[in-house]
Amino acid sequence: MPPETGRVQLDAWSVFRRTTFLAFVILEVIAWQRLGGIRFRRPLHKILVLLIHPEFTRRSLLIALLVGSLVTILGVVLVRLVVGPLLDRWLRPITDSSIGSFHLGPGERVVATTSARKRAGRSWQPGSLVLTDRRLWFFPEAWSMEPWSAPLGEGLKMSVEPSRIPRWLPIRNWPDRLVAEIDPDRRDILLVAEPATVLAWFSAPRSINSLPSFTLH
Repeated sequence: MPPETGRVQLDAWSVFRRTTFLAFVILEVIAWQRLGGIRFRRPLHKILVLLIHPEFTRRSLLIALLVGSLVTILGVVLVRLVVGPLLDRWLRPITDSSIGSFHLGPGERVVATTSARKRAGRSWQPGSLVLTDRRLWFFPEAWSMEPWSAPLGEGLKMSVEPSRIPRWLPIRNWPDRLVAEIDPDRRDILLVAEPATVLAWFSAPRSINSLPSFTLH
């Protein structure tokens, strides 16, 4: 079982390294262009001046380090104070779990529930992910949307897959996506704040009746 998802964080070292390198390259190109107006006997002299003279490479390095530090600090603050809270609020939509109570069968008992989102085309529906002693349900917040369900048993396989966000942005601890597979042709994607907690629902399917029950209000 994967560990609990921590608070999203900026990959500070990656941002600092890349930003500093980019700023240094840009400043060195500018410095090289400045030297273009000066005539040198040999091209090697121009390279030596670029590397040794304090007005060029050393200044470029100091400025690049400063730029990299400032960008990294701003990024850390932005992720911690803005991105993290917004993501957590988005993954925990305020829903009414009783919206799906009438869909349960006679005697069907609720074992666990959590706020979630389910992918529907290019959008993510807010709702409640509900585990009963018979099925796994997703009840959308909107009354007009049909609930989703999958029977418990060997046919239902729950797993996680990495989100695509960390591939594009230098962010760590971005929540993985839950994948519910009923058969090879049916694959549903869910998002929750703590994927490991939901996976724990299925870690011991034979003892599911021993879990505490919850009531839909």
